[in-house]
Amino acid sequence: MPEWARQYVGYCYDKGLVKGISNGLYGSNKKANKLDFCTVMLRATGITQGYEYKTSDVKAVELGYINEGRTAFADLNRADVVHMIYNVDSLGKI
Repeated sequence: MPEWARQYVGYCYDKGLVKGISNGLYGSNKKANKLDFCTVMLRATGITQGYEYKTSDVKAVELGYINEGRTAFADLNRADVVHMIYNVDSLGKI
């Protein structure tokens, strides 16, 4: 992981927002997909049960965080990210 990212990843890890890809490995060079971001947004809003990583998009749709229709493993673009943040914020979750 790049040195500049260590404090940010550490902060998010300590808050329970990220867990990494395996024991002690974060995967900072791995591209994020919709499941990755759905999982982080669910954790950030206090939703820690009722889904697994592979179903985090289903839970996010159920809660109104995202709309159905995109492949779960599709890479995210900036529009996807701000759309989800907007939806979660407009629901009063952040």
